[in-house]
Amino acid sequence: MENKQEKISVIVPLYNVEKYVSRCIDSILRQTYSELEIILIDDGSSDATAQICQEYVKKDQRISYFYQNNAGPDYARKKGIEEAGGALLMFVDADDYIESNMLQTLYEHMKVSNADILCCQMARVDDTNQKITNSKMTKEYIDCYSVKENLHHYFATRYINSSYGTKLFKKELLQGYEYLKESVIGEDVSIVLYLLQQTDRLRIIKDELYLYYWNQDSISHSGYSARHYSSLLNYIKVKEQLLNQNIAEASEVNGFFAEYEMAVATAMSRTWTIDKNAMNVLRQELKDDLSSILKNRYTPFYMKVCIAMYVYFPYLFMGIYHGIYKLTGR
Repeated sequence: MENKQEKISVIVPLYNVEKYVSRCIDSILRQTYSELEIILIDDGSSDATAQICQEYVKKDQRISYFYQNNAGPDYARKKGIEEAGGALLMFVDADDYIESNMLQTLYEHMKVSNADILCCQMARVDDTNQKITNSKMTKEYIDCYSVKENLHHYFATRYINSSYGTKLFKKELLQGYEYLKESVIGEDVSIVLYLLQQTDRLRIIKDELYLYYWNQDSISHSGYSARHYSSLLNYIKVKEQLLNQNIAEASEVNGFFAEYEMAVATAMSRTWTIDKNAMNVLRQELKDDLSSILKNRYTPFYMKVCIAMYVYFPYLFMGIYHGIYKLTGR
């Protein structure tokens, strides 16, 4: 007798995504894996997102829609998990989409490997839907049997990326997670790192099944706001917790987080917004970690140069980056 498939709950947080949400939902509905439910959590949208989603709910009983007052994507995911009927979960950002065989592929690998988490790779797509390969992974799959291995492939090889959307995992793993209210930048780092510390049975596959839309207008690619500063403080908090637990190489951890912390500097540089408090915190953090960062062989050389320049010549760095942004838009 053929084994019955387990239900997978696919949770999609939404916020003013009327331009993209249909593409996202359609990609989930096209899955070759049929035992699924789609949970749409609207985090206070003011555009036509709600109307679009409600039309989908009418057409397919596997889709449910919930509205909440704006509290940030992490709280939207929290609501989705509360409503999920499946023992297996996956998240998809509403402006991204997935290959039609994603769920089937991840589920089959999960059954064969007996893993609690399956991680795939992601490709970037632009407005022309051109697929840009990101992964450097060559093996068909890698099995991890310890938290230390999980974190090595996150911080060092980067075969495990920070996107929660590239992972299929057991719902029970998030039982103790503390959700970040009103955080919209970097909350994926917190949730992914939490997951990686909950199991010693994880598999990474090289297939690029998650398609990440590079949106130049998104908050993570735009100018500085107070949310960047709150995210910086969250990065520092998570980093310190990891270093105190001594479960990952310090140079790998510092090198990894330095790249995320520098996103605060580049956000300020784009619109020449000066938040001296944030600058002081960021520069001191990078200065304290600089020796460790420079020793890390996984941190790109250009990034080491940028970090050192920002520590010692912050306004020179900002001026150069601001000029590049004006010329290229990136």
